[in-house]
Amino acid sequence: RKLKDWAANIDRVSAYNLSSFELELIASNIVRSKPTYIIAYGSCLGQLCNYLKDQNRDFRDLGVKRIVNTSETILSKDAELAESIFNCPVINEYGMAEAGVIGYSKGNLYPVDIFWLDFAIWLCDQRIILTTLGDRCFPLINYDTEDLGTSRDIKAGMVVRLNSLLGKA
Repeated sequence: RKLKDWAANIDRVSAYNLSSFELELIASNIVRSKPTYIIAYGSCLGQLCNYLKDQNRDFRDLGVKRIVNTSETILSKDAELAESIFNCPVINEYGMAEAGVIGYSKGNLYPVDIFWLDFAIWLCDQRIILTTLGDRCFPLINYDTEDLGTSRDIKAGMVVRLNSLLGKA
C-alpha cells in the first residue's frame, strides 16, 4: 500500500494517533511530499484541519488536487475548512470492507456516482441495500449496508447516484 501510494503521489492520514505531535508530523509530511491526493477519514481530516487553522497554517500552494474522504461521513464544516486550507475540493469515496469501493464523487462531496456495472443498489427507507454483480467468490445479495442515503437518480429501480450519505442506521 505504501509503495502504491508513493507511486501515485498520495498521502494517507492515519486515524490511529491524532495527538498534536502526530498532527504536526502529518502536516510536515504533507509539506515535504507535496501530494497530489490526500486520503483521510472525515473525522481525522477535521482534526488535522482544525490543528492547521489553530497554527495559522496555509497549504493552498502545495498543489493538492483532491482530498478523498473515505470510510465515514464527513461534516460539511470540516470539508469546507479542508477546502479553504488546501484550495481543492473534498470528494467522497463510498465503499465498505465487504464490497470494496462502490462509487466516487467527482468535484464535490456529492453526488456519488455508483459503479453500476459492479453493483446494484436501491434504497429502502433511506437504507442502502446492495447486490454485487459479476464474478465473485462471495457475492452479496440484498445486503443491508446499514448506511443511510438519498437519491434522485434512479434508473430501472436502481440507484445510479447517491445525492447524500447520512451515516449509519
